[in-house]
Amino acid sequence: MDVQDLEIRHLKLIDALLRYRNGTVAAKHLGISQPAVSQSLNRLRTLFDDPLFVRTERGLEPSQRALALAGPVTEILNLVDGTLLQKETFDPLAEGRRFVVSTGELGELSCVPALLAQITRLSPQSSLMVVPADTQSIDDLLDNGTVDLAIGYLPELTSPNYMQQSLFNHGLGCLASESLKVPDEGLTLEAFATFDHALIGMEGRLRTLYDQMMLEQGLRPRIVLQLPHLVSIPLILPAAHFLVIASDFLCRHFAKQTGIVRYPLPFPSPMMNIRQIWHKRKQQDPAHKWLRQLAAQLWMRK
Repeated sequence: MDVQDLEIRHLKLIDALLRYRNGTVAAKHLGISQPAVSQSLNRLRTLFDDPLFVRTERGLEPSQRALALAGPVTEILNLVDGTLLQKETFDPLAEGRRFVVSTGELGELSCVPALLAQITRLSPQSSLMVVPADTQSIDDLLDNGTVDLAIGYLPELTSPNYMQQSLFNHGLGCLASESLKVPDEGLTLEAFATFDHALIGMEGRLRTLYDQMMLEQGLRPRIVLQLPHLVSIPLILPAAHFLVIASDFLCRHFAKQTGIVRYPLPFPSPMMNIRQIWHKRKQQDPAHKWLRQLAAQLWMRK
C-alpha cells in the first residue's frame, strides 16, 4: 500500500463506518451518496488488502485491521480538525506579542507614545520596538518578517507583495524664533524669499519635495543649516535668524514650545501621504490585524 493514495475523506469514511456500522448512515453523516461510500470502501479494501468491513445481519462489522485503525484514524482527524484547520486567534489581554514598527521622527512624535500606551493597556504582555525608517533596508526587513509595519511617507515601497493603508496627508511648514523680524501681516512670499533657510529632518524624499517646491516658486534661498534630526530644534531656534523648514505636523508640535512660532507656507505645500505598509504574508495574522487596527485608529485622528 502507498500511503500517498490515502486521502482525508478515506479516513473520515473509516471513522464513520466504525462509529455507525451502517453505510447509509455513514453516507448521511458525511454528506455523500451511498454509491460514493461503496466506491471509497472498495478503494480502501484494495489499498489495505483487507475487507475492513463485512456485511452481517447486525450491519457492517469491522475486521481486526479496521479495529486496529480506529486509534490512528481518530488521532489524525483530531489533529487535522484541531490544529491544521483551527482558525488562528489573538486575545490581546491573555497573549503577548513583540511588535516591530519602522517609522521616522514624525511617527515617533505623532503616535508612538499613544500606540505604546494602548498596547500596554490592551495587551499588557506585548511589547513594542521601533526601528528607523531607512528605505535602504526596509524592503528586506518587511520581506524577512523582521518588521511588522512600516509607517511614514514611503513612496518607494511599491512591491506587489506589500499591503497598505492610507492614514493621513500632511505638507511642509515653517518654524521661526519669536525674535525673527517677520512682517506684521505674516510670512509673505517676499519675506519667505528674503530669509535664510534651515532644513531639519529633510533628507532624501523630503529634500526632493523642498527642492521641487522652491523651483516651482522660482526661489533660490540660502540654506545655512541642514540637520537630519529634530531633537536640536528647541536649542537652535530661539536665537536663530533663519526659517526652519520641516514637516508641518512637526512644526505644529514644536510651536507649542516657548519662543518658537509656526508659520504656514505663503504658497501651497506639496502633500505627503502617510501610510502603514505590511507584507501580504501577514495579512491574515490575527495579532497583526489587531496592531494595524490600533495604529489606524491612532494615526487617522491626526
